[in-house]
Amino acid sequence: MGALVDINTDGLAKLAGIVCHALGATAKGERKMADARAYAAEIEAKTRNKIALIEAQGQEELANFIASKEARKLRNTIAVIDKAQSHFSNGEKVSDEPVDEGWINRFFGIAEDISDEELRDIWGRVLAGEIKKPKSYSLRTLETLRNITNEEAAIIVKAASYSINNICVYKDSSLSLNERLLLQEIGLMLDDGLGLQYEWEVNGNSNFSIVLDDDYVFVLHNEHEYTINCNTEVYKLSTAGEEIFNLVLVNQEEREVFYRTLANHFRAKGITHIFKHKIISTDPEVRYLKIGEEILDK
Repeated sequence: MGALVDINTDGLAKLAGIVCHALGATAKGERKMADARAYAAEIEAKTRNKIALIEAQGQEELANFIASKEARKLRNTIAVIDKAQSHFSNGEKVSDEPVDEGWINRFFGIAEDISDEELRDIWGRVLAGEIKKPKSYSLRTLETLRNITNEEAAIIVKAASYSINNICVYKDSSLSLNERLLLQEIGLMLDDGLGLQYEWEVNGNSNFSIVLDDDYVFVLHNEHEYTINCNTEVYKLSTAGEEIFNLVLVNQEEREVFYRTLANHFRAKGITHIFKHKIISTDPEVRYLKIGEEILDK
């Protein structure tokens, strides 16, 4: 099985400590007992004791059921931990703030039932994100995410392709009415009856930068003398929606469709040129590459 977590960053050390706590092991030493075999052996020993007692009472079918169930829980938990580990980079520093114990218990109580590979990756990102910045994902979000089906997850991915900074969804998207209502029903999208707008104004003879996500920024060029109002209608996400959309890996082809659709909206408002730049740093002094792609109608 190999090591459960290799301790080579502060972030992984924090992950190891949480794993020890969640699996009932005692954290000792620099490596914090970060070995899956040690954890598995401890849990399996407790399970065997339970099974032996049940078998002694002549209930072999029940004993086999418990053995299978416990093995599945351990396998699912370790798979989610492996996914979380992959989201830490070498030398990465994380917050010293501890993760709430109640949150840890709730998380691992859910993780032991996650058998789908894609969902394991999402839950791994949740754990990694909470370790890096505690209070990133509320208990309400955990419960919402727990109840999402694979079919609903596919709609979330589709909607996220049209999101703006993971706080709202562009209204002129490919989402159907039923899909929007479903997102409202599961608590990710707020009722759109409010007519919410994302507000952008570009002064005359100026450029205006719009950060759309962690990857790209639009730069709008207004060569006219007058100010152009680029407001657009959006669907607002709930707090749980914002947190869950932040976990989604969007379909890049669908995302490109969104970029072009939004660019056409700006051009219809009177914007002269629209450039899409790749963000290379969160440092305000090095915000994005100066050489970008002008988005044109095709």
